[in-house]
Amino acid sequence: MIRKATDPESLAEFATDESGIVHASNVEAVCFPESEQEICELLIEANETGTLVTTSGAGTGLNGGRVAVHGGVVIATQDLRTPQPRELPALRAEQFGQQYSIYVDEDCNEAYVPAGVSTELLDQMLPDGLLYPPDPTEKSGFIGANIACNASGARTFHYGASRHWVLGLRVVLPNINELPWLVSAKPGGDATIVRDFNTDFRAPTQSHFCTDTGEICRDWQSGALGAAYP
Repeated sequence: MIRKATDPESLAEFATDESGIVHASNVEAVCFPESEQEICELLIEANETGTLVTTSGAGTGLNGGRVAVHGGVVIATQDLRTPQPRELPALRAEQFGQQYSIYVDEDCNEAYVPAGVSTELLDQMLPDGLLYPPDPTEKSGFIGANIACNASGARTFHYGASRHWVLGLRVVLPNINELPWLVSAKPGGDATIVRDFNTDFRAPTQSHFCTDTGEICRDWQSGALGAAYP
């Protein structure tokens, strides 16, 4: 059962972002999916009923990206705390009483991170020697939202903004009754939608593309790490 909130207090919490300038209007509910399957269910239902959907991160943005100005429902990503299972050791941490996990392939300098992990927590979870290069100013922002708004910080002058570090995303389409499409992107280049990870979703190097909602991937030039999103 997907958790949904319709009470005035919950709706007010998602009515604006850190800027306080733009405000939501006529929001019906805030939904808190915990898996890709639940996201699929929400989007298929919204598509069938013609309901507008807005995705929300932690609300730390200043551009109104998470604000449902035209109403509809809000899909909050805060409960997306576990990436798709992989044949890699899982790194786990606790924050605010909740358990989070990521996967890191240290041989390839790649990580697989769910959208609801904050950049602060991500820095704590990464093994020594690995980092999230864009270093967005707001540490409590979610990795998913970082990539959605191309967040940047002091180190961006050297490493580039968040989208320079996206190798692949898992994307749910509202009119497809299947689990996510995979979107691959060469750093700084164009995105390509593919269907079969095993045959199509390969990086133009020895490493594989990241394929989770938010990920970290290698800087092919320097070996540093950066991050990714849905």
